[in-house]
Amino acid sequence: MVEITLHQNTQNLITKIKEQFDGEIKIQFGSEKVGFIKHQQVESRLEDGNFIINVTDITAPDYLISHELFHFFLQLNQAPELMLKMTTDDFNIDDKINATAVQLYDTVLHGTIFRLQEENGFIDDNIRELFYQGILATVTAEPKEGSGPDEWGMYRLITLLDALVFFQNEDMEQITEKFLEFYPIATDAALKLLEILTSNDLRAPFEARRATVALFKAFDAQLEAWKLPKMYLNTFATLTPVFSERQLKLEVRQLFDIMHSEFKSNVNFASAYVGIQKNDQQNAFVITVPRNADSKEVILRTYDMTVLELMQTIKMRFIVRTAE
Repeated sequence: MVEITLHQNTQNLITKIKEQFDGEIKIQFGSEKVGFIKHQQVESRLEDGNFIINVTDITAPDYLISHELFHFFLQLNQAPELMLKMTTDDFNIDDKINATAVQLYDTVLHGTIFRLQEENGFIDDNIRELFYQGILATVTAEPKEGSGPDEWGMYRLITLLDALVFFQNEDMEQITEKFLEFYPIATDAALKLLEILTSNDLRAPFEARRATVALFKAFDAQLEAWKLPKMYLNTFATLTPVFSERQLKLEVRQLFDIMHSEFKSNVNFASAYVGIQKNDQQNAFVITVPRNADSKEVILRTYDMTVLELMQTIKMRFIVRTAE
């Protein structure tokens, strides 16, 4: 196994995370060194109470480790959570929808994470160049013929949106010009989606959730404009709900419509009922009806609960907003 000496600011960040986390932070290194950055070069997980970071490429280990640590930091500090609780009964379709939801959700979080990395000395001109080279190495240029996206259009859109968030505070104009040269269709669409992220304070949990909801809607609208199948991310993906203290005391029917879904639970494969928040039409929880139970009675009883009672009953995490 390769031995890497971490920079002092990385060690300081690990110490800061340990103040909020009782488990160990374990870092494993591969030996590949391709000479550019992409976020697929690192992955992290919670395992047996410890936080494990696996760095497969050591081109920029401090950048990659800090990136995962800041993801974990947001998780520890009330960032809205993305949950994927349903299935279409086609695992290939599930994988595509789930991967898209995760990538878009991560891009919202990156609006905070990239800025935290900059503020703490993990992003400099060298890292920016390595990141840019990673885009060029992994995203093929758009074909010259035709006026619409090819089969890689959606991947380009997601990747370039994330890149625009990365370069938001540095070299934005220059990078945008380069992207427009190589990827004019996807860049134009990504710039429209970027407006959603820049219009919200992504460090605030409520606004990060609101931006994610809006991004899911706008992404589906872009797919539709490109005559590609919509993914219905607002229905398929569950986002941690955010409530005021007053809303927690309201009946469920006042804040939610509980809709029978064409999708199923990916836990027990029973028919899924989705709690759609009335104010933004976003999936906030998924429930199923016990076998042999009357579905109408179950849903009516659910509507009669207070929001707090329901969240406690289904063990659903939620965030409390201090002011409406």
